[in-house]
Amino acid sequence: MKTNLAGGLINGGPCRSMADSKKILIIQENGRNERNMQFRECFALQRAFHYLGTIADVWGIGHENFHQPFAEIMRYYDAVISLENYDTGWHPNLKKVKVPRLFWCIDAHMGIERYVDFVRRIGFDIVLNATEHFVDTFKNIVDASLWLPNAYDSFLIDKIFGVRKTIPIGFCGNVVNRGGWIQHLKKHWDLVHHQMVIGPDMVRAVNSYQIHWNRNVSIDINYRTFETLGCRTFLLTNETPGLNRLFTPEKHLVTYKDKDDLDHKITYYLKHPKEREAIAREGYMHVRRYHRYISRAERILEILGCKTRDKIQPGTRTPIRDITEQMISAKQFLFLSGATKSGTTLLANALNLSDRISFLKNMEGKLEEGQWVQDVYEWGKGNQDLTEKFHFTEDHVLTTVDNRIRLFRTWSRYWDLSKPLLAEKSPHNVIKTRFLQALFPNSRFIILVRNGIVQATGEALQENRNPLICCQEWVRAYEILINDLGHIHQYLLVRYEDMTNNVEETFEKLCVFISIPPIHVNNRSFYVHAFPNGVKRPDMNSIQDMSKPHIENFIYRIDHTTQQKMFQICGPIMQQFGYSIEIADYHEYLKDQNHCRLLRAYPENPLPLPPPARGWGING
Repeated sequence: MKTNLAGGLINGGPCRSMADSKKILIIQENGRNERNMQFRECFALQRAFHYLGTIADVWGIGHENFHQPFAEIMRYYDAVISLENYDTGWHPNLKKVKVPRLFWCIDAHMGIERYVDFVRRIGFDIVLNATEHFVDTFKNIVDASLWLPNAYDSFLIDKIFGVRKTIPIGFCGNVVNRGGWIQHLKKHWDLVHHQMVIGPDMVRAVNSYQIHWNRNVSIDINYRTFETLGCRTFLLTNETPGLNRLFTPEKHLVTYKDKDDLDHKITYYLKHPKEREAIAREGYMHVRRYHRYISRAERILEILGCKTRDKIQPGTRTPIRDITEQMISAKQFLFLSGATKSGTTLLANALNLSDRISFLKNMEGKLEEGQWVQDVYEWGKGNQDLTEKFHFTEDHVLTTVDNRIRLFRTWSRYWDLSKPLLAEKSPHNVIKTRFLQALFPNSRFIILVRNGIVQATGEALQENRNPLICCQEWVRAYEILINDLGHIHQYLLVRYEDMTNNVEETFEKLCVFISIPPIHVNNRSFYVHAFPNGVKRPDMNSIQDMSKPHIENFIYRIDHTTQQKMFQICGPIMQQFGYSIEIADYHEYLKDQNHCRLLRAYPENPLPLPPPARGWGING
């Protein structure tokens, strides 16, 4: 198959816009370490294609779709790109595939012979070389051999808010042939070596360095070069062929020749922090513009003769990134949260009556939880995953400018952007308040809390789970929240029981907090998760009896010993939120359903809830 790099593939002519109809298959083994899996090259390239509006799927050993026969799955794709540089025999032969067959050769510097054999055996027609030196090696083997350097994934790698550069000199990577250099740096400069630190931990480590030392293994320009600059960290690397074609030394990064030169430049740049930071800043801006996976995906589409949607021509249009940031700064954001079954759906439907608020809505007009329609962060399965694993703060590796833009661009598909207040409700926001505030500074938080005994009983019996474990999950979620509240600028804590019983007073406080005109929820019916077809109630006051069956189940279906243990687990946190932990009060409630029996004034000496960083707190 002959190629015309200016106009795309000759046979059949240039393909139509892949953004609209074409699909690309990426082949690579799945990652074996869960901590690092999302950093795999195949996923980075896939995200870049998706960002450009091009459909791209990943296939290979270890992926869920690997059981599907390759010949069958390949029928649906218009090009195939292999990133499998360490094939163990599973890679399919592509010689009979009738679409463009590309191989991105990343590690040829580790032994060119086996890569030549791989290209011949598999039947590629285009080789993209991460190392420029090997372009000529493949020219007589394939139809086209081109230079396509490594890149970095700006969706996962960026400067992290809140991480201070406290380590003068660091190195994040393996020893390989760098042993003598590492020993020299440890002896003379107290080098901090982070070995086998991967994924988000790698990004955090690189963000903490004042100088990141690097030494390419051979004639390659390794990933570390791009990733360091992507973290806005000063890079000191060895002179390498081709480096000057990608970067300007002394402007974007600094190079060294030998150990004497290395020592001299470490001394100089540790003593000149402003100059060092200026170079790091220039390198960051340069690498974001030219060396993200998005740039490489654009180049691949150009090679295939395809046009990309949203492709930015520098100097002719305002970058989409800047436009998005302007949109974000012009909006106010509202996040609703609370452990599952706390009433977030009920409250969101009520607030949605305001013409100043837009919640996320799907094509059917139903309110959508933002956690389900984004791919920036994991959110877990329910209350059982309201744990430290999913607890994000302003220091989390995902707290990046790119992720702010990525979340906004995803959620904006479901928002009415003509509204001044954009709202999102997901139960898992309860342990992500600091993370969301860092991404969206113009944000306010309404946090719902429901009686822990009632919530745990409902969760246990509806989901057939251990009530004691459900209590522990409820406590764990609100312990994390309480520790985070002192960092939140504007929040309002609302009890479910007040929302459904002190309706007018509670909604007046809610409307004042989010600065909207009063909304009237009486004589309205609202959809609630527990009822598939919605709850048909004359007004909000009538929803209060939704707690009655849970309390009945707690008293009559849970044994006395378990009841006591549930109170022991939930008691301290329940008291902080003003709930009774006296079993007699729950018996009395069933007589007249007076919710006040379950609520108590705050104890005389409660465990203090942290005050907000500014603005509102638990009492408004």
